[in-house]
Amino acid sequence: MISLILASQSKYRVHLLKRLSYPFKSVAPLIDEEILKKSAPEDPQLQALFLAKAKAQSVFESSNDQSWVIGSDQLLSFSGKIFG
Repeated sequence: MISLILASQSKYRVHLLKRLSYPFKSVAPLIDEEILKKSAPEDPQLQALFLAKAKAQSVFESSNDQSWVIGSDQLLSFSGKIFG
């Protein structure tokens, strides 16, 4: 059976996905974001995509069934500079 996995344990993201009324599980990705950021693109949008993909890939590789995995990331940027 194909299942849906959210590659995050963010309460906000879990709440958003619950609104769809589709069963899913929330799994924390096993990655070190600080290390990954060193090899991520400097462009804020590309960096968020890079990290989201890494999170989804981590969870997908650790799942033992056919699953759809949703990965996401967010950051704050202004004039191309990333803050926090």
